[in-house]
Amino acid sequence: MLLKARIIEQSSADRIRDRRRNSSAFQRWPACATLPPLQRLSTCPLDNLAPHLTSLLAAALYIAASVIIWRNLVSRERVPGTLLTVLLLAAVVCHAIALWNGIHSEEGTRLTIGNATSLMLLVMSAFLTAATLFLPVASLLVLVAPITAATLIGVLFAGPSDGEAAHFEPLLLAHITASISAVSVLMLAFIQALLLRQVESDLKHHTLQWARLMPPLETMERLLFAAVWVGLGLLLLAIGSGFVALDDLFSQRGMVHHTVLLSAAALAYAILLIGHYRLGWRGTTAVRWVISATILLVLGYFGSKFVLEVLLQV
Repeated sequence: MLLKARIIEQSSADRIRDRRRNSSAFQRWPACATLPPLQRLSTCPLDNLAPHLTSLLAAALYIAASVIIWRNLVSRERVPGTLLTVLLLAAVVCHAIALWNGIHSEEGTRLTIGNATSLMLLVMSAFLTAATLFLPVASLLVLVAPITAATLIGVLFAGPSDGEAAHFEPLLLAHITASISAVSVLMLAFIQALLLRQVESDLKHHTLQWARLMPPLETMERLLFAAVWVGLGLLLLAIGSGFVALDDLFSQRGMVHHTVLLSAAALAYAILLIGHYRLGWRGTTAVRWVISATILLVLGYFGSKFVLEVLLQV
């Protein structure tokens, strides 16, 4: 009997130990990352599903906000602004949580194209959501919100791939984040400038095709210069952190042209702001400066290789 009791006790202890081990492995199930999206959603443990559920929730909130904004644009029935603000704030928070869970892992930081695009759209959505608290510019989210929702779903169903995680120094990661954020806000300013030019053209030709969907002209200008202010600050932070985070910056191929072009873009944005507040630049003049500065920005981030190999033939 004593032997039997010991056997039963040992068997029970083994079952408890196996259950704990299996439970721990289940919570860290490495196979989840390699499963197809639908199978991952149906079979992976809750701990692994949390980032995916957060992404889906953020996408649903963005879509709901888009429907409300579109309804306000085409219908006389207005949905309370408080509800829209709550939806947008909740969407941005869920998006940030989902992106954080998607970027950070035990293997390192995943700076994939999908995650970088998601970060850009998060910054745009957060900036416009913050702007809606002070200006009536919610209609501008009618395009940004659906695109952000589609990106979240696309990144979710694409799933992570092997070899994407890497370990970055904190300063380098801060530099990359500042750079992506600067591009996001300044590209938003570029889009705003194009919309501003289109609305001005519609008003001159007495057509309201775009003007009736956009905020008032003065409001659009205020948002444009707010985006330039924030974007310029982020761009200067990105340039400054680059000198600190990268060793021998000017000895690396392409970094000299990259830095010079970004500095020229920052100077152009600064001249625009000085001209606006000192000389009253606005309208067409402001749009031209924004477009010119954006061209320098794009060349600085994406065209350094083109400048080296095509224009300079280095």
